Amino acid sequence: MGQNSQEVAYGFGQMGSAFTDDTTLPIIAPQGLVIVAITFLADASLAQLVAETKSLPAYGTSHAQRGVPEFFGNTVAHDLGDCIIAGASKAAAITTVTHTANTAGPNGTSAINTGMQLVSLTDADFPRNGLLGAPVIVEEILSTTTFRVSDNAKTMTLSSQSLTGLALNGGGHGAVASDASQVFPKGVTIYGRWVVAEINATNTAGGMICYFGH
Repeated sequence: MGQNSQEVAYGFGQMGSAFTDDTTLPIIAPQGLVIVAITFLADASLAQLVAETKSLPAYGTSHAQRGVPEFFGNTVAHDLGDCIIAGASKAAAITTVTHTANTAGPNGTSAINTGMQLVSLTDADFPRNGLLGAPVIVEEILSTTTFRVSDNAKTMTLSSQSLTGLALNGGGHGAVASDASQVFPKGVTIYGRWVVAEINATNTAGGMICYFGH
């Protein structure tokens, strides 16, 4: 039986690594590579942690999901939710949701679109997996403050809740960016895809090892 393993080709260090305890110069990934893991040799915070930018396809949203990092950093979060829908209400046995007009997408504009999956932010009335594994979908925009959802949500009740709308191929919602005060403990390894990493000037010992990969 074949084994699907990339350990030999892509194990840490196979494609290069770099050590630093310098708080004045960042580690920048070589051309064609990114930092795929960082091991901290002492408690440390990062002045810079810049995620790789990847072009993502846009499907019917008011903001094109292009140039949005899929990994966290200290300027962005892995948070591609397309809009927040405030004050959403729905009675049981119907599929019409009413909401307040102050919905907004990442560009500050209304971004509700047909085909979006809806997830409750305040509780699990519209869970991520949906009823019996079927997600709740926006099927028709009825007005600026109403839209119709899929039939599997007919028995669900909403009472002035906040929803997030996730477009097709969206990346989820709820993450926040790290910042220079976030301390990563000694010995921990974080995984992702970053192009720049720099130790904060407040860290004076230990350092970190960055591992590169495609």
